[in-house]
Amino acid sequence: MYIVPLIFIMYIIPLIFILYIVPLIFILYIVPLIFILYIVPLIFILYIVPLIFILYIVPLIFILYIVPLIFILYIVPLIFIMYIVPLIFILYIVPLIFILYIVPLIFILYIVPLIFILYIVPLIFILYIVPLIFILYIVPLIFILYIVPLIFILYIVPLIFILYIVPLIFILYIVPLIFILYIVPLIFILYIVPLIFILYIVPLIFILYIVPLIFILYIVPLIFIMYIVPLIFIMYIVPLIFIMYIVPLIFILYIVPLIFIMYIVPLIFILYIVPLIFILYIVPLIFIMYIVPLIFILYIVPLIFILYIVPLIFILYIVPLIFIMYIVPLIFILYIVPLIFILYIVPLIFILYIVPLIFIMYIVPLIFILYIVPLIFILYIVPLIFILYIVPLIFILYIVPLIFILYIVPLIFIMYIVPLIFILYIVPLIFILYIVPLIFILYIVPLIFILYIVPLIFILYIVPLIFILYIVPLIFILYIVPLIFILYIVPLIFILYIVPLIFILYIVPLIFILYIVPLSPILLQK
Repeated sequence: MYIVPLIFIMYIIPLIFILYIVPLIFILYIVPLIFILYIVPLIFILYIVPLIFILYIVPLIFILYIVPLIFILYIVPLIFIMYIVPLIFILYIVPLIFILYIVPLIFILYIVPLIFILYIVPLIFILYIVPLIFILYIVPLIFILYIVPLIFILYIVPLIFILYIVPLIFILYIVPLIFILYIVPLIFILYIVPLIFILYIVPLIFILYIVPLIFILYIVPLIFIMYIVPLIFIMYIVPLIFIMYIVPLIFILYIVPLIFIMYIVPLIFILYIVPLIFILYIVPLIFIMYIVPLIFILYIVPLIFILYIVPLIFILYIVPLIFIMYIVPLIFILYIVPLIFILYIVPLIFILYIVPLIFIMYIVPLIFILYIVPLIFILYIVPLIFILYIVPLIFILYIVPLIFILYIVPLIFIMYIVPLIFILYIVPLIFILYIVPLIFILYIVPLIFILYIVPLIFILYIVPLIFILYIVPLIFILYIVPLIFILYIVPLIFILYIVPLIFILYIVPLIFILYIVPLSPILLQK
């Protein structure tokens, strides 16, 4: 009555509590609590947070920072080099070259000769030729019309026959023969041949050789550098970079996490990540890959063509064509033809018609009538003609061209042609051979290193190193060690310590109470 309930209360109830109630509490409350407080945060930290970082934060950083950085460090300088620098050259340097070199050259080659022809030549004619004509022709005419008749009447009539026939033969045959055989070829050689060379051969050489040479040495390399090289870069290098770097990067950042998500967290991926990826990544990617190139092709390319290519075609082709087809013939008709007429046809008419007429009508009678006048002419007028006319003519025909050839032409070459050659050929050559490689070495190579090599090193080396040195030990400490403790250490403690303790504290007294105590009266009676 007493011992059995006491045994039940002291041993059976605690035993039921220990063997049944405690495990039940542990399974129903402690295990879910451990799962909620430890396992769920661990899964969130180890899987969900990296997944959010890879699928959302990394693309966001790329779009907000890397893409603008690429645009600022590469696209903006490329636009500046391809469009702004040529525009500065066309709008500033070309007009400056025109003002500093072409305008002075036009002034020297066109305006100065025009001033000389329109002002200096008439001035020389008025101040020198007119007085010479007066001295050589008018004074003898006065002498002929007044003094000669008096002398003729008193002295010359007997001498006409002797002094007329022979000089007449000389004047009518010998003088024209000298003029035809010597003077006309000399005029042709000294004036007509140089004029043909200057007006026809030199422009022809310039058009046939110099202009194509400038086009081949300057314009073609410039077109190649400004258009063909960027086109090669856009059509070949950019797709190659995309295939070699962007596609693997997309595979690493997108496909691998996607495969991982398809097995580990399919429900989260289907309900949350897929819409989020589509909204935050696929839509911007579609916009960047299709809409932006479409805008560029449909709007920017035609705009570049209209703003740069069409004016360039007009400047490089239409303007020179208009100049060659209209301005050059107009200059020839309005300037060269009248100049040829004034300089050669009028003097030729004067020399071939007026001068012989004057000579025959006035000088010949004077020569044949007089004897003293030819003597005076030989002794005084001939030296005067030589001093006043022949010497200046020699100076104009030989000394002035010699000064021009030996001094002015080299000076023009040194001051204008050499700088022009330097600007049009040497400066572009220096730019192509030195400046462009320097820009590539100092700017493009570091940019490629920073944008591609450094991220590649980070992805292939630093990220695995961080994973091995930090993430793996953290997983081991936070997950594997507790798991080992729960699966191995706790059962071992239970077997080595708790089971003997239960046996000593519970089983031995129970055996004693249940068997030894009831058996003791029987043993005592015996």
